[in-house]
Amino acid sequence: MILLQVRRTLLALACSIFPLPLAAQVTASLDAGASRTTYADGAGLNAFIASPHVEFNRPWQSLTLDGSFAEFGDAAWSTQGQLRGSVFTPAFARRFRAELLGRAAGTAHQDGAQSGELEGHARLHLIGSHAGAWAGAGAGRAFNGIEWGSEWNIEAGAWMSSSLGTVSLVVTPRAIGSDLRFVEGELVTRTVRGPLELALFGGGRHWTRPSDVSTSLWGGVNAALWLNDHVAITAAGGGYPDDYGQGLPRGRYLTAGVRIATGRSAADLRPDLRRPELPQLGQPVTSDFRTRRVDDDVILELRAPRARAVEMMADFTDWTPVSLVAGEHGWWSLRVPVAAGVHRINVRVDGGAWGVPSGVTTVRDDFGGTVGLIAVGP
Repeated sequence: MILLQVRRTLLALACSIFPLPLAAQVTASLDAGASRTTYADGAGLNAFIASPHVEFNRPWQSLTLDGSFAEFGDAAWSTQGQLRGSVFTPAFARRFRAELLGRAAGTAHQDGAQSGELEGHARLHLIGSHAGAWAGAGAGRAFNGIEWGSEWNIEAGAWMSSSLGTVSLVVTPRAIGSDLRFVEGELVTRTVRGPLELALFGGGRHWTRPSDVSTSLWGGVNAALWLNDHVAITAAGGGYPDDYGQGLPRGRYLTAGVRIATGRSAADLRPDLRRPELPQLGQPVTSDFRTRRVDDDVILELRAPRARAVEMMADFTDWTPVSLVAGEHGWWSLRVPVAAGVHRINVRVDGGAWGVPSGVTTVRDDFGGTVGLIAVGP
């Protein structure tokens, strides 16, 4: 169902933006290489990744399609895709243009899990020769593997270009459903020096609901070194935040590979497709989870300032609920002997539904529910 809705949206978006034959400049590329990604606080995974990119450009119109296929060990695989379309109005009041933008994205995995996102934006741009700014708003629907939810955002941004490159900054207050509210900001710099293309980005997220969740930061670098007009060596590294709309966990990554392209395109530097290959399902039941080893035991801690009781069950408790001990500043802890390796856990607060702490990679269990995966060191 989710894939059918995404396909219909992609077709409608493409037809609305390009109602005439594609007399547009077309560029395409294929990246292939290896990656290592660590999801949330879980164990790292190695993968072979193939990522196609197709871009149609006309004056003040664009359509971009990105995809990625990742193959892990043990025949595990994951796919993700994103379509973005944008159209601008003619200029008015000399330097102003309005923009309508649509985006559809989704993921699918070998275990049957899926996620998706459909959204539209309206923006007003002030465009100069070397600088500009914009403001706008957007709304849409997202599927986190369990249910569809609403989301909306307001955004404001600015950019500036010089002989050294381009710098852009965007600040976006977001709302997902009725429970999640936060403000994100991201700074991106891009530069081209002969055969080298480089993009650096950094961002942060501050929560307003729930207010007790810690601020998160991320950043990274994407690079391409062109050997000729059609072949480049690529490398990237950094991190990205949780995507609570699609139920995807945060991660850190390193990639290296080769790009084969019809030609160079500045859009290749956009860090748009920084998505993990494993889904997180459902909303977190507590914030701020951490572990630390003390001798032969492990202390598991999570933050739930307003809780009266917190319980955990896991494979190392034989799935028997165990009560955590309340500490200072809303922290709850459990000390228990745990062998090194990857373990599955569930948590509940005040006798509510079992779930997963914020920032912990979430997967489906054998009964159709969800459990969190944590990595415990020796």
